[in-house]
Amino acid sequence: MKLGASASGRPAPGGTQSTQRLLALLDQFSTEQPTHTVEGLSEAIGLPRSTVYRPVSLLKAHELLEQAGDSRYRLGPHLGAGAKVLLAGSPAEMRERYIDQAVPPGQRDGLRAQLASIVVRGWAESRGEADPGIWAVAAPSQPAGVASSPLVCPARSV
Repeated sequence: MKLGASASGRPAPGGTQSTQRLLALLDQFSTEQPTHTVEGLSEAIGLPRSTVYRPVSLLKAHELLEQAGDSRYRLGPHLGAGAKVLLAGSPAEMRERYIDQAVPPGQRDGLRAQLASIVVRGWAESRGEADPGIWAVAAPSQPAGVASSPLVCPARSV
């Protein structure tokens, strides 16, 4: 899928170029093709590898992607506060696809409830969900929640 189109082939809704790149990258992951290299992602969305590395690094830092062997990435199943903020602010179609593909069935409803709460509240927290013993809080950065600004500390300090 080239940048500017959704998985269904429809034109992608408007948004910042960075947001569209992030969503186009995430849209490449499926149950049929759960892992990708940066080179493969670059070809799939029609951007140079050097351009693809930055959003891949951002998604990895926020645990939406994780390393899956040498030079391969997959959707990250564990969501910290930063990843939850990004996911909560994502378009519903992308958010649901991520939940259906990366979250165990018994945890999907709970995550959906958390994401709905994050949208209302405007921030997220994680109490040892991504890393045991770590508490984190994050809020979306502007413009349009393209990134999040997490604050992380040992849980015993909170």
